[in-house]
Amino acid sequence: MTRGELIDDVAARSGLSREEAEKAIDALVESISETLSRGGEVDIAGFGKFSPSEPSAAPQMPPAPAPAPTFSPDPEAEQLDSLPGTGETDF
Repeated sequence: MTRGELIDDVAARSGLSREEAEKAIDALVESISETLSRGGEVDIAGFGKFSPSEPSAAPQMPPAPAPAPTFSPDPEAEQLDSLPGTGETDF
């Protein structure tokens, strides 16, 4: 699903206009990104948890970019059972 398809789907399911759905999705992504950049986790019950990756212990020259966050599906989330791969997923 592309970002545009996600916006359209959220708009259709919520009754929001496409512009309102786009603002809501942008706010969600921004909030998750900012929390991860501060080293925090985002745990959405029934969906999963976004966690920052631990930086490599090896010194690097020049410094490596920030590691990608990981996503762990909520074990109680039945709708995620059909997704390929289980457990932690690197983005």
